[in-house]
Amino acid sequence: MIKENRKKKILIPLFLLEILVLFFCLVISLHGGEGSDRFEFSKTLGKEYFPDALCEPSEVAFSGAYRQDLPQDVFLEMKGSHDAKKSDVIPLPSGDYVLTVDYSCHTDDNGIIICQVLADGEKRILASSVPESRSSQSEILFTVEDDSQPVIIALLCKDEEGFSIFRADLFSVSSGVSSAAKVISVILLWIGLCAIANLFVFFFLDHPDERKIYLILAASVVLLSLPVLIPPYYFRNAHDLHFHVMRIFGTREGILRGTVFTKMQSAWYHGYGYPISACYGDMFLYPSALASIAGLPIEGCYRFMVVLINCLTVFSSYYCFKKVFGRSGAFAGTIVYVFFFYRIIDIYRRAAIGEFLAIAFLPFLVAAVFYLYKDMFGQSLVHFVVGFTGLLNSHILTTEMVLFALTVFLLSYGRRTFVARRLLSLIVSAIAVLLANLGFIVPFLDTVFRNNMMVLHSDQFQILPSENGIRFETLFGSGKNTTYIIAAMPIMCLLLLIFVFCYFESKKKREDGVSAGKKRRLTVFTIFTGLYLLMSTAYFPWDLLMKIPFVDTFVASIQFPWRWLAFADLFGALAICEIFSGSSWKESSSVMKKALVSVTSLCVILGTVFGFLLYISFDRTSLKRPENIDWIHISNHEYMISGTDIYGFNRKYRVSGDASVTDFSKDCEKISFRFESGEDAYIDIPLLNYSHYQAQITESRDTSKKNIEIQNGENNRIRIPLPENGSGRVEISFHTPIYWVVSYLISVISVFVILVMIFRKKRNQPST
Repeated sequence: MIKENRKKKILIPLFLLEILVLFFCLVISLHGGEGSDRFEFSKTLGKEYFPDALCEPSEVAFSGAYRQDLPQDVFLEMKGSHDAKKSDVIPLPSGDYVLTVDYSCHTDDNGIIICQVLADGEKRILASSVPESRSSQSEILFTVEDDSQPVIIALLCKDEEGFSIFRADLFSVSSGVSSAAKVISVILLWIGLCAIANLFVFFFLDHPDERKIYLILAASVVLLSLPVLIPPYYFRNAHDLHFHVMRIFGTREGILRGTVFTKMQSAWYHGYGYPISACYGDMFLYPSALASIAGLPIEGCYRFMVVLINCLTVFSSYYCFKKVFGRSGAFAGTIVYVFFFYRIIDIYRRAAIGEFLAIAFLPFLVAAVFYLYKDMFGQSLVHFVVGFTGLLNSHILTTEMVLFALTVFLLSYGRRTFVARRLLSLIVSAIAVLLANLGFIVPFLDTVFRNNMMVLHSDQFQILPSENGIRFETLFGSGKNTTYIIAAMPIMCLLLLIFVFCYFESKKKREDGVSAGKKRRLTVFTIFTGLYLLMSTAYFPWDLLMKIPFVDTFVASIQFPWRWLAFADLFGALAICEIFSGSSWKESSSVMKKALVSVTSLCVILGTVFGFLLYISFDRTSLKRPENIDWIHISNHEYMISGTDIYGFNRKYRVSGDASVTDFSKDCEKISFRFESGEDAYIDIPLLNYSHYQAQITESRDTSKKNIEIQNGENNRIRIPLPENGSGRVEISFHTPIYWVVSYLISVISVFVILVMIFRKKRNQPST
């Protein structure tokens, strides 16, 4: 009774605090975020905006006369290494703007600069861009904070063969987020975060003997997240940062359009669309997308996601390891696992959200295998479903590697694995995993194989593993992969520690009789740690495996052997769990205890410092909107239609034959226009011709809508053939096929059934 009263004294103030936090967040979101009532501005900048005036290029203005004898579609052309041009002043209210410029050039030395002329004649540069010769359109996002000074657009030419401008459009950017969307987003986030906080408080109060562990684990989350918590106003430009921020933008856009399970993100590639959500699970991006809708800047949304993933990794690791190794072993293994250098590299150097999110779910598979060999098949199934659901919706490549690693591990326990009841349990678990994830698997396979994507043609972007593995002899040289050599060092030190521990334990065996089972498990974990450490290097026979049919496809898909360091980290942490667990730890000498405690403490210190050093090694960057993102260089374009020229995009439609088009409008992946056509006419639309687009025509003489054939046009764009001597309206949109919807329903029902089974089983368990 006393214990219940203490809980009430804590939970009631906590509930009141949560209500206060909700009220505060709603006020901040509605008052601080950008509404849909922003200033609207759209202007095509023609010849009248670029008068024939000369000035010095050194002043970020532009010299050179604009020529009257240009082709009709070219309104400005410059030649020579010092030719330049500036626009008239453009008064703009405060806000965000995008300048799009259609151009042609031959080198990557030209410049587009947007600046304000201050009262004293100085110029404040708001944004700049270097147009690429391989492309034909440049988008520049800039923000006007002080609207008392007008804006000037400057064009600098260093191209001897000429820098031609065909079109320049300037328009304002509005968030368009309604108050209702903000309120709903804040409430959903509040419910989720309160659930996490209440769960922590429940375990903290209900397990008084583990309170110190929970506090240390919570402190570990803060230490792991410090690099993204301290600098509040900017990003560090890590490797995959642009790619994953763009995914957050796309998920946010889908939610605002009412498409909860969006699969086609329309903002990619100048609005041509990219089915990244169908091919790269975005389930775990929704909290960040909702935070963005609620009004949190995208920098804050990304930091929020990193903190959540660190929290998930720390507590899921402790939860799963505790089931296998007990409290002290789980605590030690969790600290080592989450502070290992490779995971830190994934977060702060690579910004590989998919991969370090997948690392959070590997411990669930450890618990699943443990329950499998304990013949607790219900528990095993649940942990397999949770583990593989997290993996599939985080990182497909890591899922493939896990399947390989799991198969090898199960085969290594041959006699214990090849038992009828366990094989049946594995089959049932595999079916449960497939059913629970059918909503992702079906759209993924359908999208990849229907569209002849680049990912199916590995020769287009093949990276040989033998050329990218770790070579320890390059540590003090100028070779590549030095960072990953550093990541491998703690694993090597850990292996040395395990060997020392085993040496002392082997001496104890003759005196006290150490458990043979513990020694065998420690040996297995050590062997697998060494194996995956070897597989991360260039010394592993990758070239030989590349000559084996079918195996070569899997090996080539891995690309970088140092990805196997994640598995070396996992098995190394399991070895630490084994050392700390049970009698192996309790019977150890005081010297060994101090040594092991020192190792875990060292992991925390070194991991925290290493994360800071990695994070500050990158330059600052700003990613306020999708227009800030360099979409050409943010990925390998694996899910692009094979044969597409990624530099050949612009926002224009192209009409061929005897036809005219009016009222052309594009809203994300929805396009509509009116037409009048003669013979042999068609229009190429600025959308890539992925499957499941649908075009409907309403002719003037017939008010009913009819489906019209979609053809593959120039550079894999959607081509619409127009009827001969016809007129009317065409509408194009992306339609989710019915079998995708069925797969979503099957996944939801499967997860619901599994949850019911879990709760019923817990309910039927006798209370102790």
